[in-house]
Amino acid sequence: MAIKTASGSGLTNSLSSGLVLLNTTSFSTVTSVSLPANTFTSSYRNYQIVTNITAGTGSCSIRLRASGSDATASNYVYTSLYQNTSGTVLNNASSASATSWGGSGMFDTSPDGVNNIFIYNPQLASQTTMNFLGVVGDSGLQVVGGGKHTLSTAYDSLTLFQSGNISGVIRVYGLAN
Repeated sequence: MAIKTASGSGLTNSLSSGLVLLNTTSFSTVTSVSLPANTFTSSYRNYQIVTNITAGTGSCSIRLRASGSDATASNYVYTSLYQNTSGTVLNNASSASATSWGGSGMFDTSPDGVNNIFIYNPQLASQTTMNFLGVVGDSGLQVVGGGKHTLSTAYDSLTLFQSGNISGVIRVYGLAN
């Protein structure tokens, strides 16, 4: 599977198979970070988002964005499972009407926390779905889950946020059809 990168004038080859790096966003000591407008376009139906957190505590939440505004209504549905390296479930979280995708342990922000978030069809005027998996810092705890946004709305970006400060990098990849 080839990894292609985006250039200032557009994608180097949007028809090849594999992952195409669309955006890298670094952030330091902030409570929220939004991807640039038009991160999600008709060029790709599905996206992989990788977060590497270098400083922070607790869990982040995610909201979809359209035209520079977060979708904040109670249209997010999710479930997640948080377990240790022995397979013991430490926590599970779910909601049928939340104002964001997030819950205890979701989208970890402890130092060295890594999350892989897959977003499906955000740019289409249909329900957007997602699933994710993450590793909680040095402990090796695992977090898995998924959800959907119940409105049939097209989105072009997202916001990662929490109540405390976080630092790190978000990379967004388009998944070639």
